[in-house]
Amino acid sequence: MNKIALNGLEKAGDIYIPGDQSLPSFSESNFINEHQRILSFISKDDRAALELLLTIFGLTPLFILKILFNKVVNYHHYPEFIKTLCRTINVGIKGIVCALYFSGLEEENPNYPQILKTIGWQPKRAKANEDLEMKSLIERHDFNSMI
Repeated sequence: MNKIALNGLEKAGDIYIPGDQSLPSFSESNFINEHQRILSFISKDDRAALELLLTIFGLTPLFILKILFNKVVNYHHYPEFIKTLCRTINVGIKGIVCALYFSGLEEENPNYPQILKTIGWQPKRAKANEDLEMKSLIERHDFNSMI
C-alpha cells in the first residue's frame, strides 16, 4: 500500500478512534505498521479499490474527511444505492481500524500501547486449525475468493 493510502488510513483511524486521556489515538498507537495482516485477507480487486479510496482520503484535508465521515455514518435518509455505498465504506474502513487497534498485538510487541489491558478486556484466544478441505472447496467453486 502506498504512503498516501497509509496516511488516509491513519486519518480515518483518528476519526474513528481519536484517543483520550487513557488511550492513544489510532495514529499514536502505531498499529498501522501491522496493516499487512489485514490486507492479506482481502482479494486483489478489493485491495486495489481500498487503496484507491484510502489514497483519496490521504489527499483530502482532515476537516473535509470529518464532514464526509459524518455524512457516511448518518446515511439513513439517503437513497438506497447511496446507503449501500455508505454502509460499505463505514463498515469496511471502521473494521480495518478496529481490527488493528483492538487486536491484542501488544502481546506480540511490547512497544505497542496496552489497549486491551487498559480497557480491561481479556479475550480467550483459540488457535484455529487450517481446514484444507474447506480451503480447496472454496478455491474450486468461488473464483472471487483468495485464501
